[in-house]
Amino acid sequence: MTTIMVNNNPFEDSNINTDNSLKELENLVNEYLTKSDHVITDIIVDENIIENKNEEITLGQDISNFNSIEFKSKPRVEIAFETLDSCICYINELNGRIHELVSLYRTNKQDEANALFVEVTTILDLFVQLMSKIQRIFAQSLGLKKGKQSIELELNLLEVIKQLVPARQKNDMIMLCDLLEYELIANLDQWKNQIIPSLQSLKK
Repeated sequence: MTTIMVNNNPFEDSNINTDNSLKELENLVNEYLTKSDHVITDIIVDENIIENKNEEITLGQDISNFNSIEFKSKPRVEIAFETLDSCICYINELNGRIHELVSLYRTNKQDEANALFVEVTTILDLFVQLMSKIQRIFAQSLGLKKGKQSIELELNLLEVIKQLVPARQKNDMIMLCDLLEYELIANLDQWKNQIIPSLQSLKK
């Protein structure tokens, strides 16, 4: 019989059948953890953590194929703080790519620049989504409303991203480089030096 544990405690649910897939079991555990605002961080089968590359194959197998299944979880707000801690390094790396992009445009290396431009704008979009999600979790878990400065910076960042595309399409290198080197980096620096430290202080 398969042993099923959640955070070192036995997990029982009337909906569990031996022919359930591990994915179906994961969904049941997620429902159970939602009550305490936790999310799954690791799934351990027969003492081996499921790696991303094997996740789809393993989750498709029946529960009965394993001797033991253990789920580890953390509070969503704790994961949000951990993600926030990595955001400053994320911004530093992004700023480095923006400087590289400006250099490529100014030396007329259009093909390399255009490829990096797509990468930078994609990362920027993900950054906006990430910060919004973190602040939404803080609002739900800590009752913290998004601050005025944060809203203004987010709107400004979206506006800069919006202006970048037509500037590149028009081949307006002066405007494009100014937006990247001054507007964009200044915005990201405010996230790094003001908003993120302010949010990190909530952990104390």
